[in-house]
Amino acid sequence: MTTFYKIAAILGLISFIWNMSLQKRIDLLEERRHRDIESEHPEAPRANLHAIIREYIGKTVTLDFYDDEEDLDTVYGNTKLGSIVISDCDDKWVLVTITKGKDTVQKLLRIDSIKGIGTVETANE
Repeated sequence: MTTFYKIAAILGLISFIWNMSLQKRIDLLEERRHRDIESEHPEAPRANLHAIIREYIGKTVTLDFYDDEEDLDTVYGNTKLGSIVISDCDDKWVLVTITKGKDTVQKLLRIDSIKGIGTVETANE
């Protein structure tokens, strides 16, 4: 029985740590929502990034995110083993297609979470 309690304690600790990281993300989302409710007009940096991202639609890019904003798919897409192609965007969201080997995933990313964008040179371009 002691082995069971040790495993349960370790899983409990992992769950607690995971919950704390999720709570930070929830707090960031609530802060954004509050900011969006207060201001009906998009902020200047976000509007500028929206215009910049529009120029990259259909191109392979690398994305730089703010702390605790990226997920594993986008991290993998920013490596030589994967790629990120911007499919579409609007005022708040960017639709990206992430290719990892033979797998392809489409994700919606908030423009607020993107810190920077860069192009990737490919043989076709």
